[in-house]
Amino acid sequence: MSPDDWTANGGAKWEHLLKHYNAVTPENALKPDSVWSGDPETGFPAEAPTGLESADELLRRANEAGFYTIGHALAWHNQSRYWPARSADRNTLTSDMEIHWDYQEARAQLRKYIQTVAGRYSDGPASLDAWDVVNEAMRDNPENPTDWRNALRSLEQPKYRAAAWAGAYARGGNAWDYVYDSFLFAREADPDAVLYYNDFNDLELPNKAIAIASMVTELNERYAAEHPEDEKPLIQGIGIQAHYNTRLDLDNLERNLQIYAATGAQISLTELDLSITGTQDSGETLPPTDEQLQVQADKYAELFLLLKRYSDHIARVSFWGTSDANSWRSSFFPLPFSRDGDTWVEKPAFQAVADPEGWLGLEEERPELTSFTYSGEVFEIDPRTTEYDVHVPDDVTSVEFSADDVAHRWGDDVEVEVSPGAEECAVAPGDPCVVTVTASRVDEPANAATYTINFGHTTVEWEQDVHYPDTGYRSAAEVRFSGGGGDLTLFQEFLRDGRPVATTSEQHPAPPKHGSARYTISTGGPVVDGDPAGTTVRKHVWGEDWAPLAAARVTDLDRPQSTWRAADAIEDGETYLVVAGDGATGHALTHEGLDPVPAGDGVSEERQGYYSTPVVVDGDAVVEPAPVQDNTRWLFTEAESSDPGPYTSENGYRGFTMMSLVHGGLIQPFTIHRANDPDRVNTDGLVSDKLIGDENLDRAVWFSTGLDEDGATTLFTHTAATDETYALQGSGAGFVAEGGRGELAGDAGRVRLFESVTERTLEETESLGVAIELGAAERADGHHEVSVAADVPDGRQAVLLRDGAPVATATFAGGRAVLRLADGDVEAGARFVVVVRDGDRVLGATPLPADHLSVPVTVGASSRDVVNPASRGTLQVALLSQTGFDPVADVAVDTLRVGARGTEDSVVACRGGRDLNADRVADLSCTVSVPRTGVAHGDTQLLVSGSTVGGAALEASVPIRTVPAPRG
Repeated sequence: MSPDDWTANGGAKWEHLLKHYNAVTPENALKPDSVWSGDPETGFPAEAPTGLESADELLRRANEAGFYTIGHALAWHNQSRYWPARSADRNTLTSDMEIHWDYQEARAQLRKYIQTVAGRYSDGPASLDAWDVVNEAMRDNPENPTDWRNALRSLEQPKYRAAAWAGAYARGGNAWDYVYDSFLFAREADPDAVLYYNDFNDLELPNKAIAIASMVTELNERYAAEHPEDEKPLIQGIGIQAHYNTRLDLDNLERNLQIYAATGAQISLTELDLSITGTQDSGETLPPTDEQLQVQADKYAELFLLLKRYSDHIARVSFWGTSDANSWRSSFFPLPFSRDGDTWVEKPAFQAVADPEGWLGLEEERPELTSFTYSGEVFEIDPRTTEYDVHVPDDVTSVEFSADDVAHRWGDDVEVEVSPGAEECAVAPGDPCVVTVTASRVDEPANAATYTINFGHTTVEWEQDVHYPDTGYRSAAEVRFSGGGGDLTLFQEFLRDGRPVATTSEQHPAPPKHGSARYTISTGGPVVDGDPAGTTVRKHVWGEDWAPLAAARVTDLDRPQSTWRAADAIEDGETYLVVAGDGATGHALTHEGLDPVPAGDGVSEERQGYYSTPVVVDGDAVVEPAPVQDNTRWLFTEAESSDPGPYTSENGYRGFTMMSLVHGGLIQPFTIHRANDPDRVNTDGLVSDKLIGDENLDRAVWFSTGLDEDGATTLFTHTAATDETYALQGSGAGFVAEGGRGELAGDAGRVRLFESVTERTLEETESLGVAIELGAAERADGHHEVSVAADVPDGRQAVLLRDGAPVATATFAGGRAVLRLADGDVEAGARFVVVVRDGDRVLGATPLPADHLSVPVTVGASSRDVVNPASRGTLQVALLSQTGFDPVADVAVDTLRVGARGTEDSVVACRGGRDLNADRVADLSCTVSVPRTGVAHGDTQLLVSGSTVGGAALEASVPIRTVPAPRG
């Protein structure tokens, strides 16, 4: 609302506010430009606030009327000319603003501003209930979102909408600390206000939500550690601006609601409007048709159905304006009310918001499932959760799941469909089986609930590493499809020239079975002493049995973790650079309007279009500029053209819309499309500040001629009705659409597509850290002794773990230690790992080979142990299990050596499951070939040794009696 809203339209607007709303946000009255101006010549702010009186009166009246009041906004890169002090409002493509304050001065001035403004409204008749403390600090689609610091706007990225506070703090401090300080100063100034972080996410893409959630979580943890006296989190709310349009993907929004809810912060939709597409397609703004109003109302209803499901987490929904007439996006008619003079008129969207179920004709309750079952385990359904992960053992390669495995309370009134069928659902490491379950009412098919169930093996996915002074070198991994139980251990293993120089380890509880969790591990300081050149880091996650959950991820500190490389295909939802030119230099399509792009360089007529940014390509990689600017990154989304002619999916074509999410001059973050200039011949303009309608997507859907090995292609649009084909044409002068009537010209503009590729080097290894040499195991007097050698100082410990539990410990002296364990501690099938420790710190680890320790197994001969010493025969051998080996029916014997000289012979047959010695434990009975004994008849001893398939070692001597060969 605005300061004059209680008198506007003869008081009608104030009456409208009182009737329909119970919370108000001053739209502009509390933004820095309105509150505290300065000297445009010097760029410094005035000594005291210059415009608080109008906000005072607005808030006093709002409080008297009982409204919940929200201040907007304290720290922002926009509408904040003098905070911080700088030479210009913002950067341009050709010039940079100069920040006047360094870190110390910027921090002091930020505190002064927030304590003055927020402190003024902390109590009294004009007090505020909540503040949007920091507004729009995050970049639009960060490539490594959990590294929230690098995902923040900075002075360099994005250049056009740079964050001046971050730039000031970077002059002697950490750029990202201005966010924490802003909230800290707001808490000091107004301890009772609810403090929000507020941002837009036009498409509700997950990367931006992940970055915001990562920031909120980390800053709240920091505040809790530094201020244990305050029980409240520092950042109490996350504001979703919610500037949407009728193409909003509600699945994206639901995923982001779940991401934000997991932080524990309350959620508000703070600036909601929902624009209608297609109101400007003719070149002028036209009122929406009845059909367009219906589409808008339907989307509003679907949105509020979703919000009602998450009402436990959502504190408030604020509309950004009271009617289309006073909306900042008035040409898109985005609000539930229009205005006729002094009368506010309810649009269909109003009814949809007030009663979404009724508007959509959903007379019955949504048919939600109650549970599903897999492998005998029942999974309860949470009404707010529509996606579930299920762990399957590593030996499972396909999943059987059908409608019979789900439960609901609706009887025959609901039909359940499962896709794909069981025969189609394979599962492999890193490639889960994904099942979609839809429950719909038989009499209302549109009234449905859809669920996604992912069946997968345990996976580990490492993120890009980050390195900051306060965290050291930090690695993070997500463990998904957990098998549950015990602890996980994360390792960072730093190597120089292949030799370990440092190892960091941290232990964490494993996620519950089927669950997932994100874990971090950090050095807490410098990675290595001096120059890190030649250093690599191997990252491991080991389970409770000290076995790797997945291959180790290897990162080379000499190389960037991600680069922009030539794409080999265009994929839905991926981001690309679009570069004109096929040599070592090129020009990237840049989301900054240029009017006009001059004729020449393949352009026939000057037209409105877009700037280009010079790039340098080395081989298949973009090496300059660094960093690659956000406004040169284009999100490709698969879409259907409204008039494709021959360019259909049936003919092998896929169409894509292109969007850059960066706001700026002559642009909005909408789909880039042909302008349809009325005097076009061979050149048409390009625009993205119009929300093109679905019926005109032929001008916005771009087809490709296919990518060659250098990522080169031609991107073009086609309109069958007018037989027009236009290619994206670019050069150093800018980008337009070039073509005309007829087929695509053979020399149509060529561009190269580059995609961000993260280097993922994996290494299968079961050892880490300092090199460990194992001596042969010696066995005597009921004990095993294992010699361990490692280049470690005296006093360090060698620990032998059996399935993760210690069974022997020894101390190093002179680089050696001897582990001693009893025979009873040796179990067949157990995993033994030698760990070298310095107190709680792991210096290295390596597993014992499967045959390194002998499992003592009693081997007895049957009553038929009589053989001819001069010829081969058979021997019945009983493998008795009472000493630790448990041979059940599914265990087989691999090899046995039987004979005085250990001659190897194969097992003829083994039969398990019988209790041969009446100890109530199943044993194995094996018939083996017996070699010539080489002794006279009488009693003798034969050596029996070998192993089972499971790795158990067998050794014993068997007394047998030999007899002379029979005559003949």
